[in-house]
Amino acid sequence: MHKLSSYPKLIESLQKLVFFERASAHILAGCLPKIRALSIKVGVSQHFYESMAQAHRLRGILSALDYKASSLLLASKDWVRLMVWVDSLPDTDQVLSALYLGIKPRLLNEYDQVLANADPLFDAQLLELINSYLPRAEAQRNWFVAALDRRTEPQGFAERWNFANPQPDIPLDEAVWAPLDRVPSALRPEGSYRGKNGELAITPRDVLRDPKGIGIFLHNNINEEYTTLELSGRNSYEHPDMPWEFHLSMARHVADEARHVQIQERLAACYGVRYGDYPFSVTHYDMLYSFDPCEPGSKHELLWRLLLRMTYHEGLALDSNAFEIERRTYLGQQDIARVFHHLLVDEVSHVESGLRWGRMLAQEYCFDVLEERNKARNYYLAKENHQRLRFIVKRPKRAISEGKRLLMARQNNDLPYAIKLNVQLRRQAGFSEADIQQVLEWGIYPVDVQPKSARTGPREADVGFRRVGI
Repeated sequence: MHKLSSYPKLIESLQKLVFFERASAHILAGCLPKIRALSIKVGVSQHFYESMAQAHRLRGILSALDYKASSLLLASKDWVRLMVWVDSLPDTDQVLSALYLGIKPRLLNEYDQVLANADPLFDAQLLELINSYLPRAEAQRNWFVAALDRRTEPQGFAERWNFANPQPDIPLDEAVWAPLDRVPSALRPEGSYRGKNGELAITPRDVLRDPKGIGIFLHNNINEEYTTLELSGRNSYEHPDMPWEFHLSMARHVADEARHVQIQERLAACYGVRYGDYPFSVTHYDMLYSFDPCEPGSKHELLWRLLLRMTYHEGLALDSNAFEIERRTYLGQQDIARVFHHLLVDEVSHVESGLRWGRMLAQEYCFDVLEERNKARNYYLAKENHQRLRFIVKRPKRAISEGKRLLMARQNNDLPYAIKLNVQLRRQAGFSEADIQQVLEWGIYPVDVQPKSARTGPREADVGFRRVGI
């Protein structure tokens, strides 16, 4: 017997699920740099993506159910008030408890309502989607209970869930609220050592053959994965008015970086290094979060974040990962080469995403992409140089020691390979010929692998003290 009589209840449940999955993703994205425990940070990163992807899929189904396009894409003011209350809880652990122990169990009940009211023929696609997602939704809650050893929701949550007027009455795209805070520095575990701004990452004397040196090399990479996932999460949280596809891109990026963390931690352990054995570095979060020329929270600030992290730094990662694959294969280190091949595949999609959304923002707000990328890079390198000089003045002996280790590491690189601009990969990621020419003009790489053209900015070899390319 068909269930057409249950159609209104089905729509109501779908509207609730779309909103609460989307709102949960919004809150999780904002939490990432505020979470101290690294294992929790990684788990939340994956759940951010799962919730955002599920909201996106359900939104498509809900929209398709009404030929009038968006008239069903609604949310209730009561639902919004509840989630804003969750987001405003004073402690990040309380926020996560409200989501995992309050919201998510109730969404499981709502999914059961959809299954009960859906028609197996009319709603076959919806049923398939929900049945495939439910195990992950249940696993999210179980993970949180095990990870934080908590089983009760925050006090007052149950009363707030009993909505006085749950009727959806505001457009879904207007239901995700503006950010409640800014987070200029990312947190790390209590009592851990954070590298100082201007301090070089630990430079192993031999990253090619010495097991410990290889482990430290991977440790430094993991620092960058964490800071990128945190910044990408805040990109989503701080700009809820961006298109849904943007948030899905940021969520995918976050989940990818979390997986990169796990992959490299596992490999580093094989070489005797555990993440946290050496200083944590959050410099690339702190330095890329805000910029003096950009108004805080503006689309100009977001544009610079995207251009610097996702097209400049991760563009360099295309070159460096390809270089790692080449030299590790030469050394017979197939385990390392395989890891960097996996990272490279994801980096191509990350750069592609940064180029896409950077161009969209530039067009909408009348910026020139090449000009803004050049300005952002010059600002970043000048700030990095300033912080390095301050560090040298404060700790000259440490700086001299760092310089000696860096020189020795370069001398130990005896392979017939040099890092170079990988034009093929950059084109594959969506770099235009003008984008590529801009990189050539920066003079990042040795002269013998680029045209001897005029340069329009400081060379990284002159200013950047971090990306040593050894």
